[in-house]
Amino acid sequence: MQIKKQNNLLPGILCALWALLLAFVGAFWLLGPDRYATGSVLLFLPAWLWALPGVLVLPVCLWYGPVRIRLCAICLSILALGPISGFRLGLPIGPGKDYGQSIRVMTYNVKYNRGGMGAILRNIKTANPDILFLQDAGGAILGPIGEMLKGYDARGYDQYAIFSRYPLSELEAVPIPLPFRINECCIKCKLTFKGRKITLYNVHLITPREGINAVRADGVDGLDYIEDNALARLQQTQALQSSISKEITPVLLAGDLNSPPASLVNRMLRGCGLRDAFESAGRGWGFTYGHSHRPGLPGIRIDHIYASPALKFIRCETGSSKGSEHCPVSSQLIMDNG
Repeated sequence: MQIKKQNNLLPGILCALWALLLAFVGAFWLLGPDRYATGSVLLFLPAWLWALPGVLVLPVCLWYGPVRIRLCAICLSILALGPISGFRLGLPIGPGKDYGQSIRVMTYNVKYNRGGMGAILRNIKTANPDILFLQDAGGAILGPIGEMLKGYDARGYDQYAIFSRYPLSELEAVPIPLPFRINECCIKCKLTFKGRKITLYNVHLITPREGINAVRADGVDGLDYIEDNALARLQQTQALQSSISKEITPVLLAGDLNSPPASLVNRMLRGCGLRDAFESAGRGWGFTYGHSHRPGLPGIRIDHIYASPALKFIRCETGSSKGSEHCPVSSQLIMDNG
C-alpha cells in the first residue's frame, strides 16, 4: 500500500505524456503529414514506435494506477496499436458464396539484380499470381523471372514489368514527372478478362530516402529536403490522378508508392474512387518495408494495390521479407458482373 501511495502520481504523468505524443502524431495524420516537414519525418518512422511507450506505461498504470488511469492506459494502447500505427481489420467478402472466377494479383519491388533472386522466385511461385506487377525490375522479362513465368503475357518498360495470364495490350508510359527528372513515368496497359477490359497501372513514386538521409545527416537543416521530397511525390500523384480520371474502364493500380497509409498520396488515390486492397480485405498492419534496416523489423506499409469499385477484394496479405528490401503484397479480387 505504501508503495502505491508513493507512486500514485507516476501512472498519471506517464499516461498524460503518452497521450500527448499520440495526439501530436494523430494531428499530423488528420491534417496530412506530407504538408509539413515534421509530419513527413514522422510518416516514415516505424509505425510500431508509437506503441513502444506502452511497454513501460501500461504495466505501471495497471499496477499502480487507479481505475480511470488503467482504463486510459488501455485505451491509449488500443489507439497506438490500432489507428495510429495503421492496423486494419478488413472485411473480406465471405467464402460462402460462389463469386465465379477470381484474379490473384501481386505487386513486388524486387530490386532486380541486387541479390536474393532465389527467394524472389520462391515468393512469386508461392503467391501464384494471375497478374504480377514488378518495380525496380529492368531486365526481368528476359531473366529468371521471365523464364519461370513462361506462358504469361508480359509487358515491360524502363524499371517496370507486368506479367499476366490474361491478354495484355496498349502498353503506354504515363508521365509522372519530377522537378529534377522530367522523364519519370509509370506504365499502364489494358488487360482483357472475361471479355471485359481493365486498365492496369504499375507505379513507383519517388523514394523518401534522400530526404530522410538529409535529416539524419543535418538534423533540422535537412527538413527542407524531406519537405521538397514529399511535395514531389504529391505532384507525381496529381499527374497520376489526372490520368486515372480519364479512364473509362475499371482501374487496377499497384506498386511501390513510397507512401504509408496516413500519407496524402493514399488519400488522393481514394479520391479517384479507388479502394485500397489491404484496407478492404487485409488483417493486421501489413508492413512491407523496414526489415533490411536496423533493428531488422518491418515497420511501414508503402507497397499498395488499389482498384475501382467494380473490382472487389476478397483477401489481401503481405509475403515474405526474404529476397528484397520490400515484402510483396498479394490480393485476390473478383469483377462485378455488368
